[in-house]
Parts: sequence; C-alpha cells; structure tokens
Amino acid sequence: MNHMEKLLELPHGEEIGARSVYGRGLYVVQRGEYRIAHHTGGIDGFLADFVKIEHPDPSRSFTLFVSSNNGDSDFFKQLANEVAAIWAGEKIFGQREPPPQPPAVKTTQHKDELARLEGKYYCSMLKTDHTLEAVQKEDHWLLKMKADGAEEKFSMHFVPLQGQDNSFIEILDDGEIYSATLQFLENGNCVLNDPPLAIKDLALTKRT
Repeated sequence: MNHMEKLLELPHGEEIGARSVYGRGLYVVQRGEYRIAHHTGGIDGFLADFVKIEHPDPSRSFTLFVSSNNGDSDFFKQLANEVAAIWAGEKIFGQREPPPQPPAVKTTQHKDELARLEGKYYCSMLKTDHTLEAVQKEDHWLLKMKADGAEEKFSMHFVPLQGQDNSFIEILDDGEIYSATLQFLENGNCVLNDPPLAIKDLALTKRT
C-alpha cells in the first residue's frame, strides 16, 4: 500500500460513496466515475484546497491545489469546482444530496440537570485531565469540557440530544450543531467521538 492509499484508508465499516468520509488526513468522496480525495484549510481570510481526482483511466486523473485570498468559502468552493471541470472536460461536482437535518437537541433550563455530570475526568490514552462543568449561556445551560491547562478557546460545549438519555452533541459559538458527541455511561464515565478529527470512542474516566 503506497502513502496515498494509506491516507485514504477509511474507518472500519465505512465505504466511499456520495457522502464525504474522513480517512487518515483526507476526505474521500465518489462523484460518478471519479474518486476524489481532498482537504481544505484556511486562516485569516485565506483558503487553500488540495484535490486529487482519480479516474479508472489514468490519463483522466489529475491533482489540483487551489488557493485564494478571498475568505468567502462559497466562492472558493465554486472556484475549485470550475477549475476541476476545466481540467476534466466535464462537470465533476454535480448536485449533491441535501445535507442531513441536524439532530434534535433539547434546552437545559436548570443547572441541576447537568450538575451530576460535573467533575474531573481522566483520559488514559492522552494522559490528560479534563474538567466538565455546567455553564450558562443566555437563558439555558451547556456542558463545557476543557482539558486542564488548555487555552479557553479549545474548550467544547455540549447540549443534550432529544430523546437520548445521557447523550450530548457539541454546539458551536454561533449555535450550529457539530458532529462531536459525548456519551455518559452507567458507571459515570463517558466516551467522546469526533469523526472529523478521527477521534473514536475516546474514554474519559471520572475521578472520585
């Protein structure tokens, strides 16, 4: 297996399809006959995208690197798609499936609902302590998680999932629901999953 194939190796049980899946450093998606591996990054108004587009016919495979100082992500995606279409001689990125609806969450009105989950949690894999505490935002409460010693900007905030006991999902500062989840177990410990960061079943043990 070459280095590129290692980067494209998918989590167990995942398959390449119409939905973009994160491998080992690259997202992979299938568009018609093309397998596309890509990763986008940006900082302070600058955006860059690496795109490797593979076709069963090697003569129709190519790699793009697109960068822009226009911070508009929608404009940037359109630019990358048009450049890819020029090289391929056809439109590769057609209509995507509509994005899935975000999961239903519930609002926590009282701190007491989260108090039982507060405390120190130890991650043996990372050898780090994490503090979970209930924090108020406007008229409701969130569960905040921060690694001890980490900067405040790296803290995560979670809200309960509707109809799922002891299950929480991350909410961003702008109110958007993210994909990271926190599941509390009967023994008081919890498990963190964050697919975009390739974090799967990261165990956190509650300290007594």
